[in-house]
Amino acid sequence: MSVEQLESQVLALPVAERRAFTRWLDEHRDEIEQPSELARAQESEVRQRLAEMEADPGLRAPFTGADAEKMFREFADARARKTSPGQR
Repeated sequence: MSVEQLESQVLALPVAERRAFTRWLDEHRDEIEQPSELARAQESEVRQRLAEMEADPGLRAPFTGADAEKMFREFADARARKTSPGQR
């Protein structure tokens, strides 16, 4: 099976099954590629925090559309500051 065929089949799955597949892929990533020690530590931290949030949903911080707009505006402003006037 080609990557394109696999991609097509994954995209045809219902959202819940795609999420389950994504979790499975994340859990088996080390079998596919060789992560660095830092990547392993980061993955461990992410998994621990995710488990804590799933156990206690009160730990989750809401993230609104306004939060996303502010974040993207800050990214754009930072990029604009890094770009010299001659490069714009």
